[in-house]
Amino acid sequence: MKKLLGIMVLGLLLSGNGYSTEPIVFPFTIDEQVQTAKDNEDVVQIQSNELQSDDYWNSPLTKLDYYLMQIKQGANEASKDMERIHSDGSSMLGQYFESIKVQKKYWDIFGKYEKNSVTNKVYYDESKGKIIITFNIKAGKAKEPLKKICQNVFKSEIDRSWYIPNQKITAASPNSRLLKQLYRGGSYKDYNKQIEKVANNIVYTLSVNSEVLKSIDNQAKDFFNMTCYKLKPNDEIIYRKWSFEMK
Repeated sequence: MKKLLGIMVLGLLLSGNGYSTEPIVFPFTIDEQVQTAKDNEDVVQIQSNELQSDDYWNSPLTKLDYYLMQIKQGANEASKDMERIHSDGSSMLGQYFESIKVQKKYWDIFGKYEKNSVTNKVYYDESKGKIIITFNIKAGKAKEPLKKICQNVFKSEIDRSWYIPNQKITAASPNSRLLKQLYRGGSYKDYNKQIEKVANNIVYTLSVNSEVLKSIDNQAKDFFNMTCYKLKPNDEIIYRKWSFEMK
């Protein structure tokens, strides 16, 4: 507190403005009723040893944990890539969806549409021994069947992504680059055995959510979801759907 006060005083001196260390009254009574800060006061006096004594939180990270962190960073970049709007106004999501219309009373503030968006989740399912990489698309009315959109997004954005590991090792796959600090020199081929084990156990999931506004006045909507799973590189995509109506 004293150090902070000293910095503030020095700043005022340098600025050429006069100052006083005497407290002044706050404009609002509710603020003035708050206890005045004391020098070197330790407000956080509660103590706990829960975290220090917990084996889970004190276990060291594995190399797989580190690799998962790199996958997550890559998935974030892939999500941005899917959302990207090009200089000509075109976009991957705009190719397949209309933007989400918002409620009429918010038009003046936010405009008539919300942006379509892509989020992601990356985790290791220990019970299955699989790394699950999930992308979630939130968008407006679909311009073509959701099943077809799933197929196209897998083909153009996921299977060929520059950012996330492929389910099959190729010369162009980013799997080796994701090693980052795990790389210890030599040829990347020296890591093929380990990297292939990761590639063999990646599952892609794509959840496509289409929101269709039926009435601007009462915000009635139809929600459609198509969730698509790709378990192996040469497997057929597995599809599941659900929908509901909000009146």
